[in-house]
Amino acid sequence: MSIGFLAPGATNPSSPKEPRKAKETSGQSSTQTHSTLNRSSSALPSPALTDDRETCHSPEAHVSPSAGSDTRRPAQTDDEDVSQLAKPPRAPRPAYSEEQKFYIMFARILRGRSWPEIERDFARLFGQRISQRSKGGLTSVYYRVRKDWGLEDVLQTDTTSTTHDQQVVDLRARRFSWEFLVSIGYLD
Repeated sequence: MSIGFLAPGATNPSSPKEPRKAKETSGQSSTQTHSTLNRSSSALPSPALTDDRETCHSPEAHVSPSAGSDTRRPAQTDDEDVSQLAKPPRAPRPAYSEEQKFYIMFARILRGRSWPEIERDFARLFGQRISQRSKGGLTSVYYRVRKDWGLEDVLQTDTTSTTHDQQVVDLRARRFSWEFLVSIGYLD
C-alpha cells in the first residue's frame, strides 16, 4: 500500500464525498466537497495542506488509537439515553435498621419463608410508608448480612452450615427487645 498526499483541489477517488459548508474570506458561505477520513487509517492529511485552522482536526485526532489509552468517558449509545430518560432515579431510601435486617434473616433462615411472603410480612411489620422494599432489595440485604455475619455463601451451604446459620440467628436475637421478638413471631 502506498501512502501519498494529494495536491490541494485534487480528489481521491477511493474515499466517499460529502458536501460541507465552508466560510470564505468574504464571509459568504459556499458548498465544497470534503473527503471524509477513515479514523482507523494511520494516514492523516498534513496540517500544512489545510486552508485555515477551522478545517484542521484537534491534536487528539492526529494520535493513533493504539498510541495510548483514552481516559475520556465512552460515548453513550441511543439506547442508554432512552433508558435514562424513561426512568427517573428513585428517591433515596433510609438504610435498613438492625431490626429489619434481623427480621429478613429470621424469616428466611429459621422460618424458611419464600421471598414473596417475606416481602408481604416486611411491609405489614414495618409499615408501607417506610418499607416500600422490593424482593430484589430484600434479597440483596439478605446476602449482604450473611456476609457481614460471617455465614457461608448460599451455594456452599449444607445441612451442618444450615444448623450453624440457625445458631447465629438465635444468638443475634439476644440483642433485641422481647416486644420486637414477639411482634415478628420469633418467640412463637
